[in-house]
Amino acid sequence: MRHIVYLSLGLATLTACVEPEKPSGFGFGVTATAGPPPAITTAAPATTTSTDGTTTDTPIDSSTGTTTSGAAPPDLPAGDPPSSSTTSTTDLPEGTGGLGSTTAPPAPVGEGQLCFEDDDCPGQAPYCADDDHQCHDGDEGDPCDNDGDCADFTPSCVDHLCYDGDEGDPCVNDHDCGPTSPACVDQQCWDGQQGDPCDSHKDCAPFFGCDAGTCTDANP
Repeated sequence: MRHIVYLSLGLATLTACVEPEKPSGFGFGVTATAGPPPAITTAAPATTTSTDGTTTDTPIDSSTGTTTSGAAPPDLPAGDPPSSSTTSTTDLPEGTGGLGSTTAPPAPVGEGQLCFEDDDCPGQAPYCADDDHQCHDGDEGDPCDNDGDCADFTPSCVDHLCYDGDEGDPCVNDHDCGPTSPACVDQQCWDGQQGDPCDSHKDCAPFFGCDAGTCTDANP
């Protein structure tokens, strides 16, 4: 009987020693203990107890762990209103209407004023020229129709322009030349000095004579 007991114990021991290990899912001979998947933490809603004894669940943001209320966020302060692209009529330059229209400049008063006869002109510009129908004061270079359209210091109207008759001014006769250059020779006023053209002695200045069409002091 004692031998049978020992034999049974020996067989049990041998079986325990030679029993192969269970294969794992990742290779032979390695036993991996597969645990449960990583736990996903879900925050429980916070509970708020009011003064009247009622409780209110406040949601919690799972990404940040902070509580969020169900109320809408407060309104942001209103910004400045956008500037209008329409220009007010008060910003337009002076002389323009609300639609951007321009106003013609006022007609000139005095020289340059529109006229049809001398009576249309003011005293400071009494001459009405027929060629441009404008009032003029008769200064040198102003348009004219006759000597009466020119001022006292520019009395000659030659080729429809007023001149004072100085040397070099155009002329038709001696009347068109001034006192400092009284000779009209070749349709130009001269003072009759040495070398000036002449038709006679009277075209030359005192103490000069006309010799071969030129004023000279050699033969006065």
